[in-house]
Amino acid sequence: MAKEDMRSLLGLMTNPDVSDSIKGVAQSMLTEAMGNRNGMTAREQIGLAGDMMGLEQAMNPTMSPQEQIRLQQEQIKLQNLMNPEPKPRETMKGADGYTYYKDDGSRVLPNVEKADNSKTTGELAKQYNQAATIIQDAIKFERDVNGLTDEEARTKVMSDPLYQQQLELLQMADEKLKDA
Repeated sequence: MAKEDMRSLLGLMTNPDVSDSIKGVAQSMLTEAMGNRNGMTAREQIGLAGDMMGLEQAMNPTMSPQEQIRLQQEQIKLQNLMNPEPKPRETMKGADGYTYYKDDGSRVLPNVEKADNSKTTGELAKQYNQAATIIQDAIKFERDVNGLTDEEARTKVMSDPLYQQQLELLQMADEKLKDA
């Protein structure tokens, strides 16, 4: 029996305009369906059980306050079963630099790839030397050809946008070589 059909039976059972014999038939059909579960997921079964508890309360308005409290507590328990609070998962840093969950070993962000910072110290030193040579040649040119002092030549080259990439490369390589 489909979940919607079971809810319809619940509706019949709680409708004050429906005769007691029809309510009895609906209750027996629902009880049989609940016994068979008919491929319902656990969440659907819990939801239907919650509906049944609401039905019990609706069919018995003369329940004592203690019984109503007990019924409400049971309904809250069922809701907590349906929507449990997610527990934070513990993580650990792997030797490869990625973060993994401790419980199952899966990566925390599986589609994220880390930047390739695998340049060797030799490659960084080579880039550093090339950038430094370009900057030094530019300063020498400004001094020798344009007749600027060393300080004026340095200031002009450092502020020239053409040399900004080389200056950034120098700074980056310098920082990485210090860390290595």
